[in-house]
Amino acid sequence: MIRAIAKRLFPRSVRRTIRTIAREAPIRARDLASDLRDLRSATPLPPAYLRARVALTSSRGEFLRVGERLACSITEALRAEDVAFDRLRRVLDFGCGSGRIASHMIAALPEASFVGVDVDRDAIGWCRSHLAGSYHVGPTHPPTLLGADEFDLVYAVSVFTHLNEELQDAWLGELKRLLKPGGFLVVSTHSPVLTFERPDLTSEQHRSLQLNGFLFAGSGGHFNDESAFHSQAYLQEHWSRWFEPLKYSLHGMAGYQDLSIFRKAA
Repeated sequence: MIRAIAKRLFPRSVRRTIRTIAREAPIRARDLASDLRDLRSATPLPPAYLRARVALTSSRGEFLRVGERLACSITEALRAEDVAFDRLRRVLDFGCGSGRIASHMIAALPEASFVGVDVDRDAIGWCRSHLAGSYHVGPTHPPTLLGADEFDLVYAVSVFTHLNEELQDAWLGELKRLLKPGGFLVVSTHSPVLTFERPDLTSEQHRSLQLNGFLFAGSGGHFNDESAFHSQAYLQEHWSRWFEPLKYSLHGMAGYQDLSIFRKAA
């Protein structure tokens, strides 16, 4: 009853803000002392508002746990493909945010030189001040200002999960340009089984996904509210225009999103 009344009285954006405040208030209170200590720490975490931009919560513990799990998913998948880590000398975190994954990947690949790109200027500013590597504010549409054939490894987590097909294809072309011949691309995508994330999808959209193997569902709101879903067959067939498919793992990215590895032809 209360929920129905709230829907009539408040627009969706207001209801979402209220839910966010109610969820975040105890988390911010619990983490406040640690966030204050970070002001004097040599190894701080990003501030709460930046942590919340890459997750459903600003929780310090969640930021660390999920970042580590995602980095482990990437490195374990590469190791399973017999990728020699000592050849990964130049690495790009495409959509790096405030370094949730990069901080762990830097530790996992200590000999590599890291570059991060993201549209979030605040997050890039934090990475520049606190993480090893080079970090750049990137465009919403390609190209970037990075050099061609520059990277041995590019990874993109929770990026292609929010792009329409036209923009997806444009960025695939740009990432191919950035990768060295023989270089690797690791990406996360949403399996069609995750459509429960979007209960607003119509029967027609579900049929389109089943028929085409791809669906982009806009929201008219924030980037993270946009949803793209990819089937394994679509990834292996459509993305082979740019890369050689090597591996697909359902829920292989930290047990939720799918993980795929592609290689640029040598």
